[in-house]
Amino acid sequence: ELSGSTAHRWIKCPGSVRLCRGVPKTSSAAASQGTMAHALAEAILTDAYSRENSDSFTYMDGGEKKTERVTDDMLNHVMVYVNRVRELEKKHKATAHVEYKVDLRRLVRDHMWGVADVVLDYHKDVVYNGPIVYEQTVLHVIDFKYGFSPVRLIDDDGYINSQLLYYAAGALDKFNWIHKHVIIEIVQPRCVEVESIQSHEMTAECVKGWVENVLTPAARATDGAGAPLITGDHCRF
Repeated sequence: ELSGSTAHRWIKCPGSVRLCRGVPKTSSAAASQGTMAHALAEAILTDAYSRENSDSFTYMDGGEKKTERVTDDMLNHVMVYVNRVRELEKKHKATAHVEYKVDLRRLVRDHMWGVADVVLDYHKDVVYNGPIVYEQTVLHVIDFKYGFSPVRLIDDDGYINSQLLYYAAGALDKFNWIHKHVIIEIVQPRCVEVESIQSHEMTAECVKGWVENVLTPAARATDGAGAPLITGDHCRF
């Protein structure tokens, strides 16, 4: 119920969790296409698929096994994300954890988890206080968005995307907070309204502060029949 992908909604409208209980999940052609694109990206990153061998691809969509043709358009957009991951792997000698499951039960409460598209673990020189350079352990969390509707990493009011912060917090906790520096990133190659790659750097302490001051109080606020209902743009999904 308190997933990372819906955090943007229940953080702002705690009562929506109660209202969504029992409502059957529905899908759409766009959602299925996004599922295929994510599965294809995972398969390419894990060397489980090559276009040279076949232009058809089999994947799971909501428990249903599907086989579809991989179009040039889909492959080209998926490769923007794949190449970004490979670029970071090569540049930083990073370890890439594809489809990385994160769990926030230790941080916040039970039944809070999600799957980050990829989490990269590496070292990087970070400049603080002028000329002084420190080597920092870095956790780089990337979310691949295949849709056309813009998803902003930082909105017009300066708020950072809650889904990425949620995944970053879960990943940091899974690594026992050994990383001091965090990079969160959205790759959305099909949308013309935002940059195809949006990145934001921050300290792990900032993520921890968000968990303590925003995420945990919001999760607690969803409890009970009196959880507040607040309308807004977040009601769309």
